Amino acid sequence: MKKSRITKGQWLAMAMELFAEVGEDGLRIDALAKAVGVAKASFYCHFKGREDLLEHLLKFWIHEYTEVITSNALLLNMPPKQRLMAMMNMCYEQNLGEFDIHFLAWARKDPIIAKKVKKALTVRNGFFRTALEELGFTGDELEMRARIFTVTEPNEHSIINPTKSKKLIEKYRTLRLEMLLKK
Repeated sequence: MKKSRITKGQWLAMAMELFAEVGEDGLRIDALAKAVGVAKASFYCHFKGREDLLEHLLKFWIHEYTEVITSNALLLNMPPKQRLMAMMNMCYEQNLGEFDIHFLAWARKDPIIAKKVKKALTVRNGFFRTALEELGFTGDELEMRARIFTVTEPNEHSIINPTKSKKLIEKYRTLRLEMLLKK
């Protein structure tokens, strides 16, 4: 049975899933419409074509997997240590690194995409850097700690077995934060 009204967000969420399976070269409108459960023609209510979809997909990833943290007013107003822990929890609970590897692979093939992906990762790094600067870190210590956060936190879900107990995962996250903040 075909669904009626599908939002642009629903199209993009399903496109992310397919993108993770087939990459940008394999992402096709007809396969996406079938996965969403609607006629292909309804795709054009939201997108001009495949290139427009890919452009929106990149923007969706940047917003939903980076700006959700870096532009979050509640997080930005927290004390730095609390902000870092809240961000670590959000990254894990929402699996915010889930699609990073796929966008990085796309970036290796397309210099325009590479610039946009690099910008998103720079924004992430800046978020961590700001909190760490507020905690008194400078120079190489600041740089390396910010990089560690940028690489590990969004990808904790895929690195650490999510089937482990929630208490154990939270314990290790707290320990990791303490280790990264130790001077």
